[in-house]
Amino acid sequence: MIKVRILAIYSNLKELMIKTLLFLILASILTLSCGGEQGYESQAYEYQYFREKIETVVYKTENEEVIHGLPEIGKWLFDPDYEPSHWISEEFNDKILREPINIVIADSISQTAKEAEQNLIDALEKAGYKNRWGHSSGYKGLIDNIYCNQFPQDTYHAISDESFLFDNNHGRIFGPQYKNGFYYFTGALSRESGYYHDYISFAQARNEFAESLNTNTNYKLSKKIWLDNLLNTEDLITGDHDGYAILIVATK
Repeated sequence: MIKVRILAIYSNLKELMIKTLLFLILASILTLSCGGEQGYESQAYEYQYFREKIETVVYKTENEEVIHGLPEIGKWLFDPDYEPSHWISEEFNDKILREPINIVIADSISQTAKEAEQNLIDALEKAGYKNRWGHSSGYKGLIDNIYCNQFPQDTYHAISDESFLFDNNHGRIFGPQYKNGFYYFTGALSRESGYYHDYISFAQARNEFAESLNTNTNYKLSKKIWLDNLLNTEDLITGDHDGYAILIVATK
C-alpha cells in the first residue's frame, strides 16, 4: 500500500514538473521583448516552427519585385489592450477606420539598439518631425511576432511635423527589432486636422514623411512593399491607404 502511494506521488510530481517546464517555455516565448539582438533566432528556445515562419517571409514591391530577408511586419497599429487600433471617435464612409502600418525603416549602420534609436530621433528632427505633446500614446507594433512599444515612450506624445493645434502629419514609431544585420522600425503615419484630430489621410502622411526623410537626412526612400493591409469590408475600412508600406533605409 505504501509502495503504491509512493508511486502515485512520484507520478504526480513528474506530471507537475513537466507542466511547469512547458509553462516556462511558453512564458519565455510570450514575453520576448522588442529591441537589441533579441529576435527568435537568438533565443534559447528556437522552435523550428517559428524559425521557418520567420525565415520564409517574402514581400513584393509595387513592381512585383520579390524581397527576402525582412522580418515579419505586423499589419496594424495596436492599442494598449493589444487590439488593432481604430481612429478615435472617427468613421470613414460610415465604417470603422482601422489604422495600418505604412512605414518600415531598416538600419544596418547602427551597432546597438540604443544607437539605432538615437540615430532615428536625430534624423526625424532634421526632417521636421519632433516628439510632440497632444496625441494619444501607448500603442504597439508587431515585428517578427513581437509587440514593440511606441518609441519614444512619452505619454500623450507622437512624432509630428506640426503642433496638434494645426493640420499635421503625425505617427507612432515602433522598434527597433534586430534581424539579419538590420535594426527595424515600423510606423503608422496619418494626417489629421488641427485641434479636433479629424482624419484626413494615411497616404499623404506616409508619402510626405518618407520624402522629408529622403530629402533632409541619410534615411533614403527605397521602395514600396505590399503589406496586404487594405480593408474595405462591411464594417471596416482603411481610408485612402493602398496596402503598401514605404521602406526607408539608413545609408552612410
